[in-house]
Amino acid sequence: MRSPVEAAIGLLDGRAGTTADRLRIALADSHFNAGDYAAARAAFAGVGNSRHGAKARQMTDWIDFKFGEVGRGWPRYPGADFDPQAHVPGVVPAGVPIRVENPNHPAALVTELGLPLWRPGMPTDAPVLVWFNFKASLGGELLCAKVVKRLEEIHGLPMVLACDARLADVMRTNFPDCTVIDKESDLASLRGRCSAFLPARDALGLVVRSPADFVPIAASPFRLSESKPRMTGRRPQVAVSWKTTNRTQGRYRNIPIADLAGLLARFDADFHSAQHGVTPQERRILEGALGGRIHFDTIDTKASVGALAASLAATDAVVTIDNSVLHIAGAFGIPAAGLLSVPSYWAWPAEGTDSRWYGSVSLIHQQRPGEWAGVLAELSDSLDALTRAARSARAPAAH
Repeated sequence: MRSPVEAAIGLLDGRAGTTADRLRIALADSHFNAGDYAAARAAFAGVGNSRHGAKARQMTDWIDFKFGEVGRGWPRYPGADFDPQAHVPGVVPAGVPIRVENPNHPAALVTELGLPLWRPGMPTDAPVLVWFNFKASLGGELLCAKVVKRLEEIHGLPMVLACDARLADVMRTNFPDCTVIDKESDLASLRGRCSAFLPARDALGLVVRSPADFVPIAASPFRLSESKPRMTGRRPQVAVSWKTTNRTQGRYRNIPIADLAGLLARFDADFHSAQHGVTPQERRILEGALGGRIHFDTIDTKASVGALAASLAATDAVVTIDNSVLHIAGAFGIPAAGLLSVPSYWAWPAEGTDSRWYGSVSLIHQQRPGEWAGVLAELSDSLDALTRAARSARAPAAH
């Protein structure tokens, strides 16, 4: 039996326009949220050129990438249609600040810095300004930094990296030959110093054309910008994170804290919260299940990415849902179990334990929306193997 939305679309079959496309988007979203990606793609593909077309094209890319069509690059993001040729370079008087108000539409890089868009083969008599065109996705920006690193290796490209200020320490450590700046700062000092610019998300389409191209990306973790001593104790030390503070994504990505706490309580390990925004209720649930084996003050979740990575690296492993903690652990080669919901982020494959991007991450997929029991069962097996290995490594040598 067809749903009301499907019936309405049937009445509009063959018609174009905003109303029909809005219904097709609603139907596609319902399939997507249920994990029926094939039906979702078919519905998105039926959307026309109304104002809903941009989302439909982005989601079609999203689904295709999950299922192995990786050569198309980053799914068409807001601003992917930015056309530098539509902007005319101008003259900015000395002393006037130059800033990019919208990271997805960096028109100031063309109009005020006078830069062309870089493409392979273009002569570079000065560094290329690589613009991390993200608004609030720290995990996405870190993932993209791994791709940009590969771009640097392939092309020997001199670069100026304009990124989130929280990533500056990581970037300076891992791109020692590049200048790193805060992308929200005044760019006037770059006038005349760069030869071209490149939106960072465009780097994926220049670096990855087949699944094999992920191998060198995954095999080269970032170096830590600082180090911390390993956490001591006879028990294994595990960092945990269970939610994203993004309200929309949190509705399906967040794992119920009581269920996770109940599982963790079965293991003789110390657990360290790597979770930003822990509520009093979450703290009570974890303390009730784990007692003194849960620690809330060993990892500073408000620290820079480099400092947070150092804290995670001091543990034996990380257990986390799909949030920035998973990207941080993976980028720095820290063993991590990623607990993925349905639907899940476009970057992760639709199935299997391999993350594509990060060699130290093992993925555990939800099979149906909202059903975490199977994920926790797989996590239990992973934690069992992990804690046994960590306990053996921590045991004092026999004399």
